[in-house]
Formats: sequence, C-alpha cells, structure tokens
Amino acid sequence: MKRFQFLHHRQGHSLTELLLVMALLLFFGTASFTLMAAGNRASQQVIDRQQAQSQLRTAAAYLNTRLRQQDSQNAVTLRPHPETGQTALVLTEVYYGELWETWVYHRDGTLREVQVIPGDPVRDDFSFKIALLDTFEVAMEEGTTLHFQMSMNVENEILNRNGYYRPKAGIAGVE
Repeated sequence: MKRFQFLHHRQGHSLTELLLVMALLLFFGTASFTLMAAGNRASQQVIDRQQAQSQLRTAAAYLNTRLRQQDSQNAVTLRPHPETGQTALVLTEVYYGELWETWVYHRDGTLREVQVIPGDPVRDDFSFKIALLDTFEVAMEEGTTLHFQMSMNVENEILNRNGYYRPKAGIAGVE
C-alpha cells in the first residue's frame, strides 16, 4: 500500500480527483467555446443574408419609383453604357426647361445613377451609389414591358429579385 500513498493529499483529496475535475473543466470550456463560435458564425450568416435582401429591396424600390416618376411618352429607353457596354436604363426628363438624362446602370458591384445633359459623357465620379448588387440586368419584353433582374451572392446562395414595369405611355425603345 505504500507505493500508492503519493496519490493521497494530506487533506483527503487525491490526484485522480484533481485530474478528473481539470478534465471536466477543460471539456466544458472547449464545448462552450465551440458553441459560441458556431452561434457567432450562424448569426453572421443571418445578418449577411438580411443585408443582401435589404440591398435588393432598396434597388427594386428605387427602380419602381424612378420608373413611375418618368411615366410619360418616350421618357424611358435602354442603351448600352458607353464604357461597359452593359444595358443601362435611361430616363429622359425636363428640368426648368432643359432636357436631362438619368442613367441607371451597374458597375463594379454597385447600381448607380448619374444625371447628364444629352451628349455629355456618363462619368462615375458624378454618379450616386444606389445599392450594392452582384448583377443587374434590364431588358424589354414584347416591346412594351421592362424587366429588371438583380442578384446578390451570400454564402454560396444566390438571392434574386425581379421586377416588371409597363409604362402607361410606352417605352421609347432600345438603342
């Protein structure tokens, strides 16, 4: 029996009890840390998804509002962006007796708007950022209806938003 006396502490505790308590503390500490990390990752994914949906809703609401504001004859056209070649939505309007064009286009992951006098260059440094989007496409269907589609990629999930607009006065066309 003398050879196991080193396991007993003077106060009645053994080294085995100490090791067991330390192992349990280590296990619960590791489990708690793992659960916190998993919860943090899950909540971040939810936040990222909600932010992407917010960007899509913002862009769709903006487009619907701008199109309704320009619901007059020959005020809506689709043209290729001078630099990117992607189809842009061009809204023609008169401010204080002067003709202006509002270009709505996608560039570098952002839906942008810029107002120019017809014939002036479309410059990004004068444009306003509307929303962050991975893709934006606008097309005319059956010559009377605009169809716009936008998307965002979040954690390998693609979120889409589509919209249709049929102006009362018609669409000027595609150039």
